[in-house]
Amino acid sequence: MSRMTWENNASRHVAAKRGLGEGRWDKILKQRMVELSEADNYEDAKYEWKATGKCWWSRNNHRNVPDWVAQTNHVGECLCGHGIVYHFGIENTINGHVDVVGSDHITSYLILREITETQKISESEVTEAMIQEWIDVRVKAMKAESWWEEKGEKFEKDFNLVKDADLRINIIETQKTYFDKDLKMNRPVTKIRKRSQGEIFDEDYRMASIVWRWNHPDNPKNQQTRLGYPDDKLVLDIMHFKRNLETHLETLAKEDARLDARLEVLQNADIKFKDAVKKSIDDNAENNAFARLCEAHGYPYFDAGFASNEWEASFIKDMRMALTEGRLLSDRQASTLLKIVNRQSEPASEKQINYLRRLGYTGDYALLTKKTASVEIDLLVKERNNNE
Repeated sequence: MSRMTWENNASRHVAAKRGLGEGRWDKILKQRMVELSEADNYEDAKYEWKATGKCWWSRNNHRNVPDWVAQTNHVGECLCGHGIVYHFGIENTINGHVDVVGSDHITSYLILREITETQKISESEVTEAMIQEWIDVRVKAMKAESWWEEKGEKFEKDFNLVKDADLRINIIETQKTYFDKDLKMNRPVTKIRKRSQGEIFDEDYRMASIVWRWNHPDNPKNQQTRLGYPDDKLVLDIMHFKRNLETHLETLAKEDARLDARLEVLQNADIKFKDAVKKSIDDNAENNAFARLCEAHGYPYFDAGFASNEWEASFIKDMRMALTEGRLLSDRQASTLLKIVNRQSEPASEKQINYLRRLGYTGDYALLTKKTASVEIDLLVKERNNNE
């Protein structure tokens, strides 16, 4: 049977018997318990023994054997001589002898006595459910210990690598906002995503927070507390998040750069925010900060010098104000802005050149850009209108 099969079926596999029967291994165990007891018959000797509460899972190897198992000289072997994986400690309460039995021989009366002594109750008060719970608790601890020995070091390394980004990426933006006093802007209220949406390899997969599931203090059912080790789904999600970590970090860096640039704009001003915005166009320090703000948003730097007419000058002023106040440009605004900025270097269009010819332009058409052509058109139109 594979290690994974043992792990997945551990609680079901380990169940207490009422007592020992007449099978071969049962008979051998009875004989050896009598040999190690003060009584000379099993019916009396069995009451000298109790379960100690200690339990160890060898996982088909004998590494890191605890001292209490090693001292019995029965590593991987029940007191009866049968091979075992689960080692349950038992003790003779008369002479102090300590030994181990396997899951097939951890009988109810051995557990019952341990429960009565630790919980200070009578035997009649001990239920089957209490005995099974005693077993389940120890199986859970064994499974957790086994998992950490095999995978714990890598898990802790990966978890520590992704946890900070997880708390910023795997979130939900609510419909509420709050006013950030430092940035002087409204920002969305966010909360941790507690449930995944979609399938892990789908493009629209929305991952539940890794930290929330593993060890978040506000989650009473976090896996560290409930299981003692992460389940397969959490481990798979960490691997998936780690593969995309570089992209996530780039997203967060851009967001941080945008906020830092805005903060710098505000900090460079010695007057209130609104007055600082009005002065920013003519202030070199503010323009340098605005250039970094543009870069963080993915736009080229722009100012009033890019405008070819009054409308464009007003538009550019409005767009500078929007970015400085932390507002995102619409797709249409961004498209218009890029057309204005890129026109600085693009050659004049055929339509502009034909129009300039009709207006009587006498300059070098080869040197015209879209911007300079637009300026020349405006000048010639105004000149013609003044002459009429």
